[in-house]
Amino acid sequence: PGAYTFAATLPDFDDGSDIDFTALTEGVAAVLQAGPTQPGTVDRAMRLDITAFDWQDKPVSDVPLEGVIVESFEPAEPTLFQAKPGRAGRHRFSIRSERAGNVVLEVVDPVTDTRLRVPLQFLPGKVRSVMILPAEDPRERPPFNQTRLDVVAADRYGNTVPNVDVEWDAPSGKCTPVAHGEGVSASAVYRFGRVPEVTVTAVVEGR
Repeated sequence: PGAYTFAATLPDFDDGSDIDFTALTEGVAAVLQAGPTQPGTVDRAMRLDITAFDWQDKPVSDVPLEGVIVESFEPAEPTLFQAKPGRAGRHRFSIRSERAGNVVLEVVDPVTDTRLRVPLQFLPGKVRSVMILPAEDPRERPPFNQTRLDVVAADRYGNTVPNVDVEWDAPSGKCTPVAHGEGVSASAVYRFGRVPEVTVTAVVEGR
C-alpha cells in the first residue's frame, strides 16, 4: 500500500502533453476529517481530533499528520504541530496560541499530500491587569459636566478581555455604565458632583 505517481503520455500526437497523477491504495490517508471543535482559550492547549480514512473509507492509523497555522489575525512565525496517533484512525493535535482571535490550521499528510483546513477560535484568558484610559476633558463638549471612562482589562498575554463586570466608585458624582467600543472591556459616563477633582476607581470582578 502507498501513494504512486503515474505519467500519462500521448506519443501519437505532436501537440499532446504529459499528465502526472497520483493514485492512492488502501491503508494510506486519502481523506481527513476533523472532529467537533469548541472555542479554546490562550491559557491552555486546544485539542483537535483528526480522523484519517483511505479511499475505501476505512480508518487509517499512524499517519504522520502535521499542522501549521496558515491564516491568522496577525503575522507570526509558522509553528509546526505534530499529531499523536490513536485508535480507529484518530489523531490528536494540541494547539496553543498566545494571541486571541480566529485562525485556520492546515493539516497535511506529507506522504500523500492529503490536506484539510480547520478554522479555530482562541478566546482571551483570565484578567491579569486593569487600566483606565485617559479621560476626555469635560470642557471639550456639552454638557460640560461629564466625561466618558473606558477600562481595558487584559490577560497575561496582553489580549483585551471584553465584557467584564466593573464596579465603579467615585467619592462625588455618579458613574453610569454604557456600551463599550472595540478594544475596550467596559465603559461608563461619569457625571461630576460638587467636587471639581475626584479619583474614580474601577474594580473588575475576579481581581
